[in-house]
Amino acid sequence: MYINTLFYIIILFPCAVYLCNYELNQTSGTIVLLSYDNNIECTWIFNLSSISHNIHYRNLLLTFRHFDTEFGHDELFIGETITDVSKYNSKLFRFSGSKLPDPCLIALRGDILTRSIWIQFSSDEVNTGSGFTIDYEFLVNK
Repeated sequence: MYINTLFYIIILFPCAVYLCNYELNQTSGTIVLLSYDNNIECTWIFNLSSISHNIHYRNLLLTFRHFDTEFGHDELFIGETITDVSKYNSKLFRFSGSKLPDPCLIALRGDILTRSIWIQFSSDEVNTGSGFTIDYEFLVNK
């Protein structure tokens, strides 16, 4: 049963990242965390130095296709870090519960090689939700 389920998920989301604590190097893709466990912490970091080799990528669009976490206890944060200042120094968005979040557009300001964008999810010791699916795409500045 597990193999069939995994195969179905991979067919459904062929370019998706299913790993917790992963560095994202592509200009578009999907982050999937389904049926998560209690007491986990996952972080996905966008490697802007490899993505931004083309200076025209100046905006990041995050679109939620599915979102269900334990309200108030299992939380997803999206933030920005300035290198050498702090690990997670600026939380831009916080989501929790079962309401599908609106798309998030993050403008990459300043020297993008000294900044990072990250998504962090943590769950507590009781109850879970069904997880989330987030499409991401770096957009060309026109």
